[in-house]
Amino acid sequence: MEGPYEWVPPVYWLMDKRAGGAHAFATEISPGPAVPPIESLRRMIPEEHLWPIDEVWNYHAGGGEFKDLAVFTEALNARYGPAKDAQNYAMKAQLMTYEGQRAMFEAYGRNRYTSTGVVQWMLNNAWPSMIWHLYDYF
Repeated sequence: MEGPYEWVPPVYWLMDKRAGGAHAFATEISPGPAVPPIESLRRMIPEEHLWPIDEVWNYHAGGGEFKDLAVFTEALNARYGPAKDAQNYAMKAQLMTYEGQRAMFEAYGRNRYTSTGVVQWMLNNAWPSMIWHLYDYF
């Protein structure tokens, strides 16, 4: 599996035939960042760091090339308009993550005779995180 490991538009899952779209068998696949709902954000980020996004948010992102939410946030701003605050960002992020997850599973369902399955990476995280989970830590 060659990814994606970062956010991609929902249409990716229907169109890509080379780099990891809905064909063959996918292991450890996820549509990238998965910002938790505002209730969870408030539990994991101190109030003084809740907005704007800063190094405390990034601490809960991935590592290496996934060290922050820059790609995801740029796409969120382009799709839904810039977030006004943490609550607005979390709401838009939930919608965007839902669109990506839904598109991934629907594309695999559509291709069920040519793709053999998908293993979601990951179901939930072992600690509060902004990336790669279906259900947040809480």
